[in-house]
Amino acid sequence: MGILKVKDYYTKDPVVITRDTSLRKISDIILKSKYSVIPVVNDENECIGIVTVSELLSVFIPEYLDLFGDIEFALNIEFELEISAFIDDLIIAEDILSTEYPLITPETNIVFAVAQLNKFKLNGVPVVDEEGKVQGIITLKDIISGLICYKNSCPVDFI
Repeated sequence: MGILKVKDYYTKDPVVITRDTSLRKISDIILKSKYSVIPVVNDENECIGIVTVSELLSVFIPEYLDLFGDIEFALNIEFELEISAFIDDLIIAEDILSTEYPLITPETNIVFAVAQLNKFKLNGVPVVDEEGKVQGIITLKDIISGLICYKNSCPVDFI
């Protein structure tokens, strides 16, 4: 069968957001989609970053908690997770996006893609063409499906 490539397993035409997408909209997209990562694009559909569930959740965790070595006291803190209109207007994708993610193209070898996702501690990443335009998303689930199907000759969408 040859070398497994991302082009055979990624999801094409994913939901993308722009740098000015609101926190509420990002939350809605993540909750309604199957992805834990959303590409952030410019007007030319070039990927300029990603927003992950971790970055989204970091909005709700006070930064000062990192200053404490033992944060067991935080187990008893109650947080109000309702996103107020005030916060929604203040925080946009540009505030929480990450620009550190691997460059994965449709021609990328699946094993290399796994290594890159592991290195960056991501569950998924945008797939871009040579110009950096978003073509899709590849997730660990897509890769697992590809690797299992390669060994067992099953349909790609079995998972």
